[in-house]
Amino acid sequence: MSRTKWLQRRFDHSAIFLLIAATYTPFVVDLGNSSLTVLFLIGMWSVAVLGILIKLLCPGRFERTSIGFCLLMGWSGLLLYEGAKGLFPPGELRLVIIGGALYTFGLVFHLWQQLRFQNAISVTRSVCPWLMTMCGGPTTTSSLGLLACKSAFVEVAWAKF
Repeated sequence: MSRTKWLQRRFDHSAIFLLIAATYTPFVVDLGNSSLTVLFLIGMWSVAVLGILIKLLCPGRFERTSIGFCLLMGWSGLLLYEGAKGLFPPGELRLVIIGGALYTFGLVFHLWQQLRFQNAISVTRSVCPWLMTMCGGPTTTSSLGLLACKSAFVEVAWAKF
């Protein structure tokens, strides 16, 4: 692997931590200013910074730890599920869970070292999980934004009647 490709892979893998933390932040902020949400955000961003530092400063080492961090960050939102249940529509919460499941499913193929032609197929080791991870996860997250806009429009329209 060339030096440039190795450097790009380090930045790509470290960006995953940033993506997960940045995805959760607006939802957690909407939950209010309780001690649980503040601790959650501090913990989320601390793990994200630690994961980024591991990927950038210790390339090729602590792979299991960084994968564990990603899974921990991705599914830690379940800690706030009860508070979010009353604030967000059920469809939005289902989309968050579906997005997390798609990202987790993509991890299986990322770890599959014996997959034939894995480097030729894609960077993440398989076209199907890569598409589900890159299109499915963000699509569900984008759908959340559309649902929020729709909900706001319905509330404004309903208030006029």
